Amino acid sequence: MSAPKLYLTTYCFDASQNTFTYVSLSDKQANTNQGNAVWSHLLHIIEKNIADNLGQVELYKGRVALEMTQPQIILLLLESKELANPAFFDALAKGGGVGLRPYVSPSKRYIKRDDDTIYHPIVTLAYPDITYLHSEEKESPAQREWNKLIYTCIELDKRFKVLDCSIWHRYVPIDPFEGTFTDIFEEVLKDVVSYHNQGLYFTNASVISLEFQMRMLLHSYVAKFGDKGHSEVVTPFKFHSERQMARSTRQELLFLRNNWQGAGKLSEVLKWRLLIVDDQAGIPMSFIHSKWEGQFPYLKKSDLIVRPFYQINNSISNLEIDYKQYEPNKDIIRDALIKISSKTYDIIFLDYLLGEDSETRDREYGFEFYLNYWKTIVQLPPFIKRLSW
Repeated sequence: MSAPKLYLTTYCFDASQNTFTYVSLSDKQANTNQGNAVWSHLLHIIEKNIADNLGQVELYKGRVALEMTQPQIILLLLESKELANPAFFDALAKGGGVGLRPYVSPSKRYIKRDDDTIYHPIVTLAYPDITYLHSEEKESPAQREWNKLIYTCIELDKRFKVLDCSIWHRYVPIDPFEGTFTDIFEEVLKDVVSYHNQGLYFTNASVISLEFQMRMLLHSYVAKFGDKGHSEVVTPFKFHSERQMARSTRQELLFLRNNWQGAGKLSEVLKWRLLIVDDQAGIPMSFIHSKWEGQFPYLKKSDLIVRPFYQINNSISNLEIDYKQYEPNKDIIRDALIKISSKTYDIIFLDYLLGEDSETRDREYGFEFYLNYWKTIVQLPPFIKRLSW
C-alpha cells in the first residue's frame, strides 16, 4: 500500500498573537506590496522544485488552512527577527495555537493521548544560515566573520538550532554560506518526504521523542540570579543541526569513496559486521493509530539501523539480530556474548532495556551485557564482581 497523499502547506509566525497562521499562496503571491516580495519569489522556486523533482508532494493553495488530520509538511516562512524572539520558541514548544506540536504538562502526563491526532514535520525558511553557528566544524576565517556578523546583528535566542535538530525540524537558509537555496531546499525536502514514505512520522517512538523534545525546548533556560550568571549564554539542553551532521558525514564518505589509495574504493573493500542486541529490533514498530499499521506493515527498528550503512556499501556481511519474537525463552545477553566470543563485530547496537530474563523473569538491561562481558574477559577483583551483580 502506498504512503498517504502528502501536501506542502505554508505558515507564518504572528508575533503579536504568538501563534502560527496559515498563509494562502495565491493571496501571498498576489500581494507583493506589503513586504511579501521575498516570499513570493521563493515560493516560485519551491513550486518549480516540487514539479521537477518530487512528484509525491502537492503544493497546497487553498484559501483556508488544510485540516491538521491531513498528512502534510509545514513550510514555515520566518522573519529573521523571530530567531531572537524567545516567545517564538516558546510558542513552537506549545503548538503555536494550532496544535502543531504535542506538549504534555506534568499534571496531564497520565491522560491517554488522542490516537487520531497526527503531527507534521516543519521545514523553516529564514534568511541567515544558522547551521554553522556554534558548530564543532573547523571554521574558515571568512566563515568565522560571517558567523560573528549574524550572531551580533540578530542576537539569536540560544535555542535556535532546534529548528534543524531532527526528522521533525529542518532548516533551509535563504542565503546559505555555501551552496544555493534551491539545492539545500531540494535536499531537505527529499529527506522529509523519505521519512514520511517510511512511516516514521506516525510511529509512537517518533511522536514521543517529539513531545519530549518540546518539553526540553520550553524549559531550556537558566534563570537569572545576580549580576554575573550563566542565564545569557547557557542552555541546559543543546540541540544539534542535522545539516551540520550531514556535512560531517559527507566528509567521511568522501574519504571512503575517493581518497583511499588502495586497490579500488575503500567503500567497496569494507564489509561491515553489525550486532544488534535488542529484543524488539525485528518486530514491526508500533503506530499512534492502527490505520497506520496497515500503511507501513514492514517498518522495523533493525531496518532503520542498517539503512545508513548502505550509503557506504551495499554489501553488509554477517548481520546478526537478536530478538525474542520467535524465541521468547532465549537469554539475549548470553546469546550475544556467545556471538562476540566467536566473531569480531565492527559495531554493536545495544538497547537500554532488553525485556525479561528467561530464567529469573527479572528485567534485563543493556549495561548487564557489558558487566557480563568484562567478567568473562577480564579477571576482576571479587568485590567488583559482587557490585556488578
